[in-house]
Amino acid sequence: MKKLAITIFAILGISLINSAQADSAKLINPENGHSYKRFDSAKTWSKSKAYCIQQGGYLATITTQSEQDWIVSEGLDSSDTWIGGSDATIEGTWTWVTGESFSYVNWAVGEPNDHNGQDYLSFSNYSVFPRGTWDDRGLPGGDSSQAYLCEWNQLKIYSQVNTLPDINGNGSQELALVGELGSNYMLFIYDSETQAIIKETIVKPIAGNLLKSLTIVDDISGNGKPEIAVLITKKSINSTVLQLHDSLTGTVVKTITLPNS
Repeated sequence: MKKLAITIFAILGISLINSAQADSAKLINPENGHSYKRFDSAKTWSKSKAYCIQQGGYLATITTQSEQDWIVSEGLDSSDTWIGGSDATIEGTWTWVTGESFSYVNWAVGEPNDHNGQDYLSFSNYSVFPRGTWDDRGLPGGDSSQAYLCEWNQLKIYSQVNTLPDINGNGSQELALVGELGSNYMLFIYDSETQAIIKETIVKPIAGNLLKSLTIVDDISGNGKPEIAVLITKKSINSTVLQLHDSLTGTVVKTITLPNS
């Protein structure tokens, strides 16, 4: 009987170990529409970063308290899990893999301490620090292997494009695009040199509306920059509106309802 109990315990032990190593489900954050998945097969930070890219995403970046809170609430922040921050390029200057602002931080007390030249960002070991806090990790000459969290943006579907004169002062023209993001028609303004997004603005919800066209028109807001005209038809009543967006801010400066006949 004792031998049987030991055998059962051993089987249960193996089962618990395996379940602890199971990857998380791929979950969608309703606030930003991004998807997240924790992978528990241990990799170095550099290999974790490369794997997330191979999957069409990136090693997760956490830029707001609400994003941090959601990740913790969903249990995606397991102890010793890589996320996408590093100061390997310039010691003490932390950056996200996406180039987003590193203004929000959630360091554990005493971190980052650069112990033995640690250059990579991880959720802390929760037996030492409070859950959800951050720790700098990595061994001299390379980084250690552990779990990692990947993130995917919402899929943007672009349908039309037009060019704008330089609006951010770097000497290159901008690109104005309209398309779909989640449940909304969107206006996207990209810098043609850096490919960075300058503005991202909701035009109309997709439900009940049909995106028709995009064009650039002369300045009407008085800031010396042209406006972006987006034509939308409301399908239920066959009503068409022309939204004029400020190319500098993306905001609507005028809405014109066009006659039906």
